[in-house]
Amino acid sequence: MREIRNARSAVRGGRRAPGCPPTPLSQRLCYSRAIGVLHRAPKPDRWGARERKEHTLNSRRLLVNIAAFVSLLTVTGAVAPSADAQGYEAAIEFNGPRLLCLNDPQGNTANGVQLNVWECNFTTRQLFAFVPSSNEPGDYLLKLAGDTSKCLADPWDSYEDGIKLEVYTCSDTRAFQWEWAQFFSTSEFVNPNGMVFGNKDGLRKNGNPVVMWERNWGPDQDWLVQLF
Repeated sequence: MREIRNARSAVRGGRRAPGCPPTPLSQRLCYSRAIGVLHRAPKPDRWGARERKEHTLNSRRLLVNIAAFVSLLTVTGAVAPSADAQGYEAAIEFNGPRLLCLNDPQGNTANGVQLNVWECNFTTRQLFAFVPSSNEPGDYLLKLAGDTSKCLADPWDSYEDGIKLEVYTCSDTRAFQWEWAQFFSTSEFVNPNGMVFGNKDGLRKNGNPVVMWERNWGPDQDWLVQLF
């Protein structure tokens, strides 16, 4: 009787019941013959010293492989370093199944013209020069290939969603400066207010307007940069 009472006390207290192996495997039920009770053995430490060391080494190998993969993509152009755009013209494609590009409607270079997306044709109205900002290192002015005196801008330098992305006479000020944020093959263009330009509502149709919006990493804000 004393043995049974001790066994019951052990089970209720979370200790190993009599008759259980001293080192049971994780989550294996062991049977206490003394009282005929199933007792769930405590879960041992998942990693031994050898397993922990091997896991650490494998994690490091994975990080090295990821870094090598990114470097390979960079060399092959899948991830274009920002410096590669200097001196080149580039099309800015909306990331999606239909090939749509950032577009200056009819090649109109008047101040205030709103940019839209249009089926890519890679003419001058869809090509832009990435020119490093002299006032904000790391940022770019995005100049129209057809008229390099004109740039992409939020001329009001606003924080308001829905403001149109416009063509405007270039000035190396906040309203014209863009951080080219790259994520493998896709890019976002972020102004000093943390606003980005995006394809409004993500609609995949010719003429859909491009507007400024608070950055939310949504698909309507993803672009592909095609260098020429």
